Order: sequence, then C-alpha cells, then structure tokens
Amino acid sequence: MDGNRLLLWAAVYAVASALPVSGAHAGRVAASSFGWNPADATKCLQAALDSGAKRIVVDRQASEWLVETVKVPSNVEIVFADGVSVRAKPGSMVRPTDCLFRLKDVTNVVMRGEGNARLAMNRSDYLDPKRYRHAEWRHLLSLHSVDNVKIRDLSLEESGGDGVYLLKARNVVLENLFCKGHARHVTRFVDDCAVRLGSSTMGVYAYDPEMVLVEKGKE
Repeated sequence: MDGNRLLLWAAVYAVASALPVSGAHAGRVAASSFGWNPADATKCLQAALDSGAKRIVVDRQASEWLVETVKVPSNVEIVFADGVSVRAKPGSMVRPTDCLFRLKDVTNVVMRGEGNARLAMNRSDYLDPKRYRHAEWRHLLSLHSVDNVKIRDLSLEESGGDGVYLLKARNVVLENLFCKGHARHVTRFVDDCAVRLGSSTMGVYAYDPEMVLVEKGKE
C-alpha cells in the first residue's frame, strides 16, 4: 500500500472512530427505530426488546403503542418516556392467560417510567361476555420465576386481572406505581415471592402469606 492510500485509510479510520455509536451497539436504542405501527406495534416493540440492547427507550409517537402480549428478556432496562402510553390492542388478549407484558424465567430487568408514562389494558371489554370468555388472569404485568426485577414510576391501569401478578418472584421491587381500575387485584403474590414495595404502591394481596415475604417502604 503506497503512502497516499495509507494516509487515506488512516483519515477514514479517525473519522469513523470519532463518530458517536448508536443503536443496539451502544447499549441503548429507541424502540421506534424498529418501526411503529399505529394499529399494531407489537412486532416493532418486540424486535427492540430482542435486539440485545441493554436499554430500550419506548419513545413517544403520534398516538399510543397498541400491542398484544410483549415478552421481556433478561438483562434489559425498559424506559417509557414521558407522555408514552402502551395499551393492549383492542380485540387482542383473547386467551384467558394473555397479558400485556410477560416476564418469565428472566433476571436483571428494570421497567421504569419518566414523567407521565402509562401502561394500560381494556378492562371493560374483557368483562363483556359477548366479546370475551370470562377469566381473571388477563394481567397487566405477569412475573413468573424471575429474579432481580425493579418496576417503578408508572401508571398501571385497567387490566382484566391483576395489575402485577407474581409467582416465584425473588428480589422484586415495586415502587411509585399508580394503579387503578383492575378487575381483580392491584398486586397479587403466589408462592415463594420476596418483594419490596415502595410507599405509593397500593392494594397488596398475598395468596399464600406463609410463602411470601413482603417488605413495605416507609411512608
């Protein structure tokens, strides 16, 4: 390689090295970089979560993020930006055990809001026997066999079951959650749970108190 070409490659490398790293390679990605569909954004949001990025920012769009069940992986922080609303797609959640966000066999997860961030379902639809089969398990957040999970600073609204359902959930923190309009309970713990509750989380219900350790925050 002659001197001029060597200098050219050195200049290109220097410029490329100075550019900011973005997307999943930087450990942070905007969910909308994988697309957004006003009618059904499930695939877009799921693709963002499956990208391998350590932090996913669900950013504000022209209207709500309407989704079917979204599966949350391990080792991720999901940030819901100020003004964002993620809601169950109307007509979805047909199966009795469908939920908005499912965390199963995962570890090291943070789900948090910034400002006024809202996660919601469509309780009145699920209670209509002409539209849905009766069930009490259409939870907003379903946590099953999880460890080291923190959920905070969010409004959780209008599920067809519990706002937060926990089964075999260890080292879980629920903090500064505004919960309303759930068909069954705000939070329900079943079998082998260790959970710390912030002072603003309301409506705790433990199915099996002997198998559940709940630490409440200071008022």
